[in-house]
Amino acid sequence: MIRIKLKAVLAEKGIKQKDLVAMTGIRQPTLSGMNNNSVKHIPLDVLDKLCTVLDCQPADLLEFVPDENEKSPDAWRIRAGEVISCETCSRSEGCAAPL
Repeated sequence: MIRIKLKAVLAEKGIKQKDLVAMTGIRQPTLSGMNNNSVKHIPLDVLDKLCTVLDCQPADLLEFVPDENEKSPDAWRIRAGEVISCETCSRSEGCAAPL
């Protein structure tokens, strides 16, 4: 899951959400959703405006947090985006091992 750290960045910089609306032109409901981690997507132009105004990088605003409830491909060894093999059956293709 991707967690949005906008609330923490705003607190660190001493900027209120309503001031950020005025500084960026981003709609208040959009920023509120980002503060509450309830948005499903972030348009790149919104991310660009935030990074410009807050003088930060996207990684300062976003964080990947593994979701404990979702199955993850931990059984697969991956190198540079390429599947090497399944640790359960040692095959690289056609594996039927449950993840």
